[in-house]
Amino acid sequence: MKYERGSEWRKWDLHIHTPKTKLNDNYGDDWDKFILKIEESDISVFGITDYFSIDNYNTFLENFNDKYPNSKKVFFPNIEFRTDSKNSNNDHIQCHVLFSNQENIVNKIPNFLTRLPLVSTDDVNLTNKHCTNNDLLEVTFKKAMVTIDKLTDELSKSFGKDEYIIVGVSNGYGSLRPAGNDGRGAEYAKELDKKCHAFFGEKCNVDFYLNKTKGRKELNLPPKPILKGSDCHSFDDIDKKLGKDFVWIKADQIFEGLRQTLYEPESRVKIQENKPDEKVGYQVIDSFKINSENIKQTIQFNTNLNTIIGGRSTGKSTLLQLLALKVNSNIEVKNKEFIEGMVENIDINWKDGAINKERDIEFFPQSHMHDIAREQDKKDELIEGIIKNTDEQQKIDIYRKFCITNKEEIQSDIDNLFKLKNDINNKNILLREKGDKDGLELEIKNITIAISATEKNNDFSDNERKNFEEVSKFLVESKQYINTLNEDKMHILSLKGELLFSPLVSYKFNELSDYSRPKIDAIFENVSKNTIKIWGDELDKELTSVNIEIEKYQQQSNIQEQTPVFKKGQKYIAKNKQYSELNERLKIERQKLYEITLIEKQIESLLVQKNTRFNNILSKHTSYLEKTQELEKDFTLEHEDIKIQIKSRFLEEKCKGLLKDFINLQSHGRQVFVDEFPDKYQNEKEGTIRDFLQKALDNKIGLKAHKDIKDLTKGLLIENWFSLFYELTYQDDSFVEMSDGKKAFVILKLLLDFSDKKCPILIDQPEDSLDNRAIYNELVTYIKQKKTQRQIILVTHNANVVVNADAEEVIVANQHGKDSKNKDNIKFQYISGSLENTKPSNNEKNIVLNSQGIKEHVCEVLEGGVEAFKKREDKYGI
Repeated sequence: MKYERGSEWRKWDLHIHTPKTKLNDNYGDDWDKFILKIEESDISVFGITDYFSIDNYNTFLENFNDKYPNSKKVFFPNIEFRTDSKNSNNDHIQCHVLFSNQENIVNKIPNFLTRLPLVSTDDVNLTNKHCTNNDLLEVTFKKAMVTIDKLTDELSKSFGKDEYIIVGVSNGYGSLRPAGNDGRGAEYAKELDKKCHAFFGEKCNVDFYLNKTKGRKELNLPPKPILKGSDCHSFDDIDKKLGKDFVWIKADQIFEGLRQTLYEPESRVKIQENKPDEKVGYQVIDSFKINSENIKQTIQFNTNLNTIIGGRSTGKSTLLQLLALKVNSNIEVKNKEFIEGMVENIDINWKDGAINKERDIEFFPQSHMHDIAREQDKKDELIEGIIKNTDEQQKIDIYRKFCITNKEEIQSDIDNLFKLKNDINNKNILLREKGDKDGLELEIKNITIAISATEKNNDFSDNERKNFEEVSKFLVESKQYINTLNEDKMHILSLKGELLFSPLVSYKFNELSDYSRPKIDAIFENVSKNTIKIWGDELDKELTSVNIEIEKYQQQSNIQEQTPVFKKGQKYIAKNKQYSELNERLKIERQKLYEITLIEKQIESLLVQKNTRFNNILSKHTSYLEKTQELEKDFTLEHEDIKIQIKSRFLEEKCKGLLKDFINLQSHGRQVFVDEFPDKYQNEKEGTIRDFLQKALDNKIGLKAHKDIKDLTKGLLIENWFSLFYELTYQDDSFVEMSDGKKAFVILKLLLDFSDKKCPILIDQPEDSLDNRAIYNELVTYIKQKKTQRQIILVTHNANVVVNADAEEVIVANQHGKDSKNKDNIKFQYISGSLENTKPSNNEKNIVLNSQGIKEHVCEVLEGGVEAFKKREDKYGI
């Protein structure tokens, strides 16, 4: 059978007895019924078991092949032995030997048994007796025993190491079970453990034999797989156990596939109900068919790790790029013109049955990880993409929104501060134009004395004159007050037309989902309309209030003008020219004094506002650093052994560059100011900014021609001079201190570990970015873990990636040439299969891809291939 998809999960039952089994046969002689049960079951591979014999294996196989010559079921001979060693329950320890089903190997088993000596019992002397039917009948199969040492010795003499597997029993009768607190028993169990390649057992035994619990690891025993079989001895057993007591094995249905479990006891063997590593159909590429001038082939893909290997220019990367571009037309590939010219001739089949449907994939071209690792912007972009999918993003969003808002507020405050400064300057100019307040007060005093010294009139007493002057003063001030209120009315009317809500607010609603945005739009529109109405209504009320105030003072002025004393005073003025002139002068001077006092109050109010804005700017600018430090402290994103933190750096050169762009450096003092500013800023931010801002307002910073001090102030103070960057650590090593190879590996982990995607991953030669140590120690381990979660299709020229990552499928690429011919002279061809697909090289075969097995191709094509296989075997002492 061909296994083009490589190693796949199937149900295996490696311990089942047939009719005529030597002990506990409860089937009767109904071979037809047994064979039918086997064929109808969902088990793919069986271990046909009997005690000390393969007679029933041969009988079963002959009958089965007669009835189902096209069956896809596979069978291995399994001989069950009883040893003379006992466990703590006083049971004789049992073990099984599973043999390859190759005919030449099966034919060697009878000779092996004739050389395997039986152990004498108290009842029977079996010296010079062996595991032949006659000798076994003499002692009976129930009492027959061998020694484990003789068994292993004869096996090694009769068979190659890849032709059999010794399987111990870890659970139930005859299991390998040292006595509690029995040092001798534990030592003996250890020696027996060493001789077994695997164990029959239950799920509860798995962790112990994988060295995940205490016991074996301390004895330096390698991990071993736990296999499982139904151990059926009757049709009743078959009805209850067949298809229920089994083990999932990820391998071709060949003996070499079973042997792979010895190298990968954890990842190749599972005892569970459901199929392991099952992936959603729309996230698995099932096959790739191309019919072009250069490639005419269909390639089946495994759901786990697919590795594409081959010599230089054999179409490895071409195959991967074709696949990537067909699945996602937006992907960027090299030689795009050439690749696009072939895409139309491709069909992509997904596992769920969809054909040529564009779906999400992750494609990492050659040197992709290295390119990201060495470019800060790309690395930050990758990290930002990772953070976007986490709760930590909210902290960054809050920080960024603060920076935007803070910048806008500082800019507004600076505009207002300089406007206030100009307003104060203008008011001071106006104040000087109005005259000197002290001089005015003295002039008013002198005029008042002069009025008192004018010619007396008995009809207009001093008391009446005093009252008249008070009314006159009131009328002057009232007129000024009314003029001021009329100005207020104009300002209030202009406020009614001001925009209360910035359009930027509603623009931010675009960040919301389709569910929330319409609701927030409606809320905003409703609030806006209501607020604008309330604002207009309240301003109208205020206008009404101002009108009432004006009317009130107008009425009071009218009343005062109609008082007898005021009318009498006017007549007196009309008759007394000197008094009239002095009174008019007094009126003018009092009006000036009122205006000066009003301006002074306005200046005082403006100064309060100016100080408030000044301090607001200082506070808001220094809050940049405070918020940055808070974010640095609060933000941490960790996944396994990778940590992402936020750090900040002062943009010293950018800050100094801004100052140099504005300030005239021809003065030594200004040159020193610019040079020292960054250090002072970092060491004493508030004081440095306060000093700068005051100098800016006082025009004490010499600028270049055509430069504006407000622009410099804005440029310096609205900016957050602390730039964020991301600090990566992996296994407590800082990213910046890693080798280039390790950096690239960390980037690969970032690309995949923090992603919640389950779509296929296509990677072109990831080892190109890594050093050899990183490949073997980290990349291989990582890929083995990741392939169980997502389908991986990977181009590689590194044997460790293929062998030690235990690629489920290896696709070998070849370009047609004089010494490397393809079928029908097609330019690019591919052959696929598993690592257990092994066949000695045959130079007589013209088609190079068919000349040997996948394992042999790996050893030939990939540098260090033989060493990689050897390293894997040595790891488990096999």
